Amino acid sequence: MTDGGLGVAFFAPFDNHRYFLPWRPIHVSPIGFGRFFTERGLAVMKTELLWVWFPVGLLTAAAWFFRHLCSPRPRT
Repeated sequence: MTDGGLGVAFFAPFDNHRYFLPWRPIHVSPIGFGRFFTERGLAVMKTELLWVWFPVGLLTAAAWFFRHLCSPRPRT
């Protein structure tokens, strides 16, 4: 879902064609330590937080919640 790179080779090694999703909201990260901490690098971090880490955090919290909700409780 990034706006750069060569795409994903879903059918490698049988097919060399590379595929992109039609919607690519995540910007490609600048390469290099110095270039990463620029205005563009911060914009990339914002898109990654929004489209990667926030949903992962929600899924993790939901899994933890349902695991503890559905786990058997000891009887006292």
